[in-house]
This record gives sequence, C-alpha cells and structure tokens, in this order.
Amino acid sequence: MPRGITINKLIILLAAFLILLGSGIGTAEIFVQPGDSIQAAVNNANATSDNVITLKPGTYTENIIINANNLEIKSESGNPDDTIIKAKNSNDNVISLQNANNVKISGLEITGAGNIYAGISLSECSNCDIDHNKLLSNTYGILCLASNNNAFSDNTASNNEFGIHFGTSDRNTLSGNTISFNNVHGLYVCPKSDYNVVFNNYFNNAVNGEIKNGAGNAYNAAKTAGTNIVGGSFIGGNYWAKPDGTGFSQTAVDKDGDGIADSIYKFENSIYSDKLPLISALKLPEANFKMNISKGLAPLSVQFTDLSKNVVSWSWDFDNDGNIDSTDQNPTHTYTDPGNYTVKLTVSNENGTTTKILQIIAQNAQNENMVYPEADFSASVTSGYAPLSVQFTDLSRNAASLSWDINNDGTVDSTSASFVHVYTDPGTYTVNLTASNKNGTAIKTAPIYVQAVSGSGDGSSSSDSSEESSQNSGSSSGGGSGSGGGGGSPEPQSNVEAKELSQAFIASGKAVQFDFKNNATSIVYVNFDSKKTTGKTTTIVEMLKEKSTLVSDPPSDEVYKYVNIWVGNSGFATSENIENPVVCFKVEKSWIGDKKIDPSSITLSRYSDKKWEQLQTNQSGEDDNYLYFTAKTQEFSFFAITGKVETGETSVIDPLDQQSGPKIGNLTEEGNDSNNPLSSDVAKALVRKANAKSPGFETVYGVISLIAFFLYRRDKLGK
Repeated sequence: MPRGITINKLIILLAAFLILLGSGIGTAEIFVQPGDSIQAAVNNANATSDNVITLKPGTYTENIIINANNLEIKSESGNPDDTIIKAKNSNDNVISLQNANNVKISGLEITGAGNIYAGISLSECSNCDIDHNKLLSNTYGILCLASNNNAFSDNTASNNEFGIHFGTSDRNTLSGNTISFNNVHGLYVCPKSDYNVVFNNYFNNAVNGEIKNGAGNAYNAAKTAGTNIVGGSFIGGNYWAKPDGTGFSQTAVDKDGDGIADSIYKFENSIYSDKLPLISALKLPEANFKMNISKGLAPLSVQFTDLSKNVVSWSWDFDNDGNIDSTDQNPTHTYTDPGNYTVKLTVSNENGTTTKILQIIAQNAQNENMVYPEADFSASVTSGYAPLSVQFTDLSRNAASLSWDINNDGTVDSTSASFVHVYTDPGTYTVNLTASNKNGTAIKTAPIYVQAVSGSGDGSSSSDSSEESSQNSGSSSGGGSGSGGGGGSPEPQSNVEAKELSQAFIASGKAVQFDFKNNATSIVYVNFDSKKTTGKTTTIVEMLKEKSTLVSDPPSDEVYKYVNIWVGNSGFATSENIENPVVCFKVEKSWIGDKKIDPSSITLSRYSDKKWEQLQTNQSGEDDNYLYFTAKTQEFSFFAITGKVETGETSVIDPLDQQSGPKIGNLTEEGNDSNNPLSSDVAKALVRKANAKSPGFETVYGVISLIAFFLYRRDKLGK
C-alpha cells in the first residue's frame, strides 16, 4: 500500500503541475508611461510570461508591431481620450498585429496612419478583441486582412478615409461601434469575406457601406430585448444615418414604436440587407462645427462656431494633444506658433458622445514686400479602375519651380507643370505638389483612389489590393489579384495569370526572405542580404499568360512559366542595395513528363540588356507533384523558367518514388546529409511546417512517458 500511495501522489502532483502550467502562472503586468517605448514592452512580454501591458495616460508617438499570442495592451484609465498613440511613421500601421492570436487592444486613441495604412491592422490573426478604442484621422481605421474569429466592439472609427475594412476575413463580429464621418466609406466587406456578423453599430457616413457578396454574412442579429446603440428597447440590426440627415434610419417609418424600422435596409450592388435596421428612440449628439478661418499667418486667431445637435456639453482640444482646452460652446483660440494643427470637438449628452475633427494651418509671418508661393493643382480624375490614367495640372501661384511626388514615396517624379501618370495597381495614393520660389515653399496633397477592375480577380475595390498581403516583420506572405505596395508593376494586367504579394521588414546587414505561401505562382520564396534599411517592403510576383510585353523575344528553350518579380520601390533591388539574391521556384512533374524535359536542364533565365541570361540553377528538393530549384540572380525583373527536351529515352520520374507527402530524405533533427538534394532551405521549410502543426508535442510526449513509467512500476511492484 505505501508504494501505491506514493505513486498515486506522484501522479496527482504531476496533474497539478500540468494544471498550473495551463493556468498561466507567472503572468505579470508591465506599466508604460509617456516617454517609454510601448514596442520595448511588447518585445519584453514576448520574451517572458508577462502578457498585460498597461499604458499610463499621455501621448505616445511610435508604430507598434505585435506578433505574439495571449497579449493585452490597454490604457490604465480605460479612457481613449487621455491615452493617445500617434504614428511616428505615417507610412506604416500605428498598431500592426501579425500572425497574432488572443490579443486584446482597449481604451486607446490611435491616429496618424497615412498612405495605405491603418490605425489598427490585423493580418492572419484570430480570436483577438479590439474594443473601446478611438481610431481617428487614419487612412483605414481598422484593417482586418486574412483574419478570422475576431471581435470588434464599442470602438469609434471617425474622420478616416475608410472606417473599417474586412478583406478575406471570416467569422468576425462587429458590434456596438460608432463609425462616422469617414471620407470614402464606413464599412467595406470584400467578396472573399464569409460568415461575418455585423449588428448594433451606429453608421453616419456619406457612404456607409461597400458590401460585396461573400457567403453567410449577416447584418443583423435576431431581435432580442435589450438596449441598443441608439437607446431603443431591442437589439437587431444597425443604425444607418448620413451627415446630411437623409440616412435610412433617419427617415424610415416605425409604426409600432419598437425601434426597428418597418422595412429592410438593402445594400446597393449586394445580395445582403439589414433586415432589422434601427430607428433612434433617443436623441444622440451630433458633433459639428465651423471656423471663420482655417489657414493664415501666425499669430492666427480662430473663432470656432458650434453647429452640433442634441448636445449638453462641449470639449475642445485645439491641438489634439489629449488635453481639453475649452468647454465653451463657441470659443476663440490663437495659434501663436506656425504649424499644422488638428482641432477636435467632442460633444455629449445623456445618451452618448461623438467627435468631429478639422485642420488648422498657421503660417510663418511674411514680409509684406515678399511674395510667397501658393501650391495648388487639379487632377483629371481622382478615382477609377486600374490602370488609371490621371492628368495633373499645376494651378499654383508665384511658383518658380515645381516638384511632384505622385505616390508619396519621397521621390520626385516630375517637375513639369502638366503631365500624365498611369497608376497600374489598385491602391490609395497620396499626390504631393511642392511649389517653391526664393522666399519659401508650399505644399498641397490630394488622394487618388485606384480600384481593381470588377470581374478580374475578386471584383474588389481600391483597397482590395492589400486584402491578402500579410504585414509582417521578417518573413511573411500573402496573395491575391492586386498589389499592396512596393514599386508597382508596369506589366499590363491583361497578361497576368496570377499574382501574389509578400511583405517583410528590410534592415541593413540582415538577411531577408519573402515567402509565397499561397502557391498562386511558381515562385516559392525570394531572399537576399540587404545593404540598406527600408523598413516594411512589398515584393510582387506575377505569373504571366505569355511572355512579358516588355520583353522583345522569347528564350530558345521550352518555356514552363514566365514570371515577373518586383522588390520594393523601383530602383531598390540593385547591387547597390542588395547582395546574394536567390529565387526558389517549382516545376510540375506532369509538365516535365508531358514535354519530355530533362530535369537537369531546367533553369531560371533573366531578361537583361535585351537578351536572356541563364542563371546558375540547382535542384533543391521535390515532393509528389513538383521539383524545387534555387537560382542565383543579380537583380529582380523579368524571368522565364525553361527546360530542354530530352533526346534520349531516360525516364524522367521513377514511379516508385511517387509516395504520399513531401520527401525529406535523411534530413533529421540529428543530422543533415550534405549530399542529399533535399538538405536545403526547401526541405528545412517542409520540416518546420510539419513541426509547426504539432506545437508542444515534445512536452506532451514526455508527460505521457512519465505516466506510463509510473503505471508500469506500480504494476511491477504489485506483483
């Protein structure tokens, strides 16, 4: 009996250990205050058991990347008005969640993401909670890409270009949010986003929704007793308003007074509708104001006139620093220093709060005898389908020279007074015109929205280009019919059979790899060593229907596929900036057999100086369907995968080798056969992929072994 009791105690202790291990023992809270780095706290939490980061009230200026699981970032006060994160780099997401699960972001104001970026971006994430945040003055308030089973609740997305965007994302819930005063639209759901539920939200935008079809999406919940977002007695659908007062929910009939409209709200160009749209039972505040002047010489005195409705209190923040500067209804403020200022009015009543933002520019005082430039221009079109041709015409005054940056990458694209530019890829572009003379400079910016052509690919709009591109630090992947950055492609889209994107962070002196996990093309990965830091960079791979229209002649050998590879902005991927570039590609065994191709003759050729150059190519692996190869190149541009037809009767593929699953030869954790062609990056990637499917397997195996040992000992002692 004593031995049996001892063994039982050991088993109980082991079980208790496992329970404590799963309970998250060791969890701690990290406090961050203004001046400290939130990113450093995130990195520290990644490396330890800490998983709660609490921000003290104040303003933080940085961009944050989160690629860990089970992490929470919250404001200490729970009030987004006093805990603000501003983008340090406007050409990046303010908070970027990448392959992160079970992450919670709450109680923050997030602002300042420009170009194609978001206040909060989720890429390949699941089971995350984004709640009680304010997303203000970003290109996208919330951008949800290839992310599933997330909850977005009680957020405010206002004064952005786009409020909330779902791209190739399934089974997410959007409820209790206020989505208002966004310039392009409030909500976008792409046709590859399925089984999402959108209910009990307050929309107030000129265009509230771009709702594509998808499968199984719902824009209302079942009618249930409970207070809804506009104070009604039942929860059901959403409140659909417009700033001019003509929104569906502002004009619909509710004869029975249950707070649900008597008719459904049908989305344009969509199979979907909100079957239980809300009618306001309570008067919500509506923030609005005007200024007597928005631009002038410092010191600049501005009279603010309130135009809000249903308001009992006003809070003015004249420079968007998180501090309330006035609670008067119609205040006056003097901007003594030159600069660009953001004015924020928050109005409240007993039923809620809303916010409106406008811009003030206080200029340097000018000598009355000096003439300063005034930048201005027109565009023949500001939105349309790719490829979009835009005629830019200078309308500036007192300008001696002009500098145009047509995609906000810091590069001067033209110095002409009038010119035409063609945007070949979908996306949101910011055009900058700088007008100068001997006394100073002036700048004007304007957005250009380029949409994907309906019916080609997924039929999505201007922002679909980034739907399937992961925004990851290090190696990441994505795919789709559009492009989400980089230098774009000069290839006509009519010649593109398939396209895939990948993003990675490029730092000087570091190796970088772009993986293409969606298998949309024949390219597996691209890697190189970088001599220059460029930050987050997009690589585009295009698999073509025929040879590139920018190439004069085809190569002499049998062509398997033509591909274009574009890395970063135009001119980046040169020997001045990168070294040791490698392309990994795959070729179907069926093509090799059908065409009677000698596998040893398969090469990657690059088109340069009006001729095809065969690159050093080696076979690196195989699986049931493909042979894998790597090739060394000098730069990235136009490529062709080719092979020579066999002249003899050598068997191409041994039927005995047709085994299920990837073949990894003798590649093991203990040894690596250097003569085995699968002892390569491809084989290692297959091993990593296989191991990734069973996280914690070694731990579980060890626990089971211990239990089996104790049971064996007990039985043996019992005998």
